Amino acid sequence: MKERRQKMLKWSCFPIETERLEIRGLRREDIYDVYEIFSCEETMNACGIEAIGSQEEACALMEQLICGNELAIVHKETTTLIGTIGIMSYDETHERAEISFELQKEFRRFGYMTEALEALVQALFVFGSIHRIEAFTSKANKTSMKLLNKIGFTREGLLRKRNLLNNVFEDCYVYAILKNDQGGI
Repeated sequence: MKERRQKMLKWSCFPIETERLEIRGLRREDIYDVYEIFSCEETMNACGIEAIGSQEEACALMEQLICGNELAIVHKETTTLIGTIGIMSYDETHERAEISFELQKEFRRFGYMTEALEALVQALFVFGSIHRIEAFTSKANKTSMKLLNKIGFTREGLLRKRNLLNNVFEDCYVYAILKNDQGGI
């Protein structure tokens, strides 16, 4: 699995540039911004995971993210890391990937995540030999549901008691978009 993850980050499409953003692999110097995102309880609860509580946890998390498929969303004008997109799993055999996404609180409601996800979905379909992209969201995360619908994902079902958050199992929805949904890319 690690070999596949490394292969994905070496695709010729990275970094991806949009009008306002650059999507690139995470770097060790991104640690402060990663801590800001992953220590925000509101953000992490919306993602269905617990927030990290210390710089030490951030360092350990950073190592995992760098070795995995976590990508930085960088505002081009300010060079600020404003969010991340994770390619959580990649199944080469079935041409399928799962994504997750997080955005710093002060950068929400400006269309940045829409811009980043549209670009990544396009790149995965064109350069990644991907047929299907999935995303899971907490049943309570209306903002993510709206975003996924907006960029063409379809809600496919409810997964009961899938995520454990603060010692309580929560339901989540599974969303997916197929390559064919994108106008035959």
